[in-house]
Amino acid sequence: MSKLIQYSTIASKYDGPFGGDHPWISSGMGYIITTDSGETIAIDGGHPDDAEGFLNLIKEHSPTSIVDLWIITHPHIDHYSAFHEIATKYYEAVNIKKVCYLFPPEFVDGAGSGITDVIEKMDEAISVSGITYVEPREDEILNVGSAEIKFYFTPADFSFVYGKNPLSLIFSVTVGKTKTIFTGDTGTDIMDRVLEKYADELKCDVLQLPHHGLCDTGHSVFYKIAAPETVLIPTSKAGYFAMDREEYASAAAKTRNVEKAARRVYRSFEGTATIEC
Repeated sequence: MSKLIQYSTIASKYDGPFGGDHPWISSGMGYIITTDSGETIAIDGGHPDDAEGFLNLIKEHSPTSIVDLWIITHPHIDHYSAFHEIATKYYEAVNIKKVCYLFPPEFVDGAGSGITDVIEKMDEAISVSGITYVEPREDEILNVGSAEIKFYFTPADFSFVYGKNPLSLIFSVTVGKTKTIFTGDTGTDIMDRVLEKYADELKCDVLQLPHHGLCDTGHSVFYKIAAPETVLIPTSKAGYFAMDREEYASAAAKTRNVEKAARRVYRSFEGTATIEC
């Protein structure tokens, strides 16, 4: 039986001050998909301190300890760094065959910060573990055993992007009859672009809500077209409940509405969840 596993990151348990005078704590995210034909796909993984837990999850669900493809959505520490830790420190415990990401070396965010340090870390991980790099391309389909991956957004054109979150890959993974769309930490402007080009393809069974379900990201039309029966929210406990506060509630309503319409909702702070595909 094919499976989709949402990892409960360490940071997702955070239940302290959130927003206002306090930073929005990055809760991280990590997913593992196993196929009927025996392949394993990993997505992100979390912070550096999630490396051991995410590795144990891989070993639990992949008897051969092989990751056929590891997708990194974007260059934020709570998404790429568990991969870096595993690839450079635990490479004898797992065989990562391919890694897929697109971090434009010329990118500079609105604060003038680039991502060359992240690119160097990814290069190090590839070099140490002998991993094959796969560059994702918009409209491209990758097959990993019986799984089909289609990319709806890759940041080849990033001239309009204001921060690292909108660099997130948006893609679907279809295993058997279950189609899951992953959005990383994308923004509404990117979701507009995807809607314009792929509206007819966005209906899915499972949807990962962008940017940890926080109120600064949400797209009612995108959610209505996707119409998922299952919603995944890789979020911290503090962040999730902060969205119900008065200052966030209006914007957060879009996220809450897609939750209400779904049959099943999995929040990472509630624990690691396994969904049969």
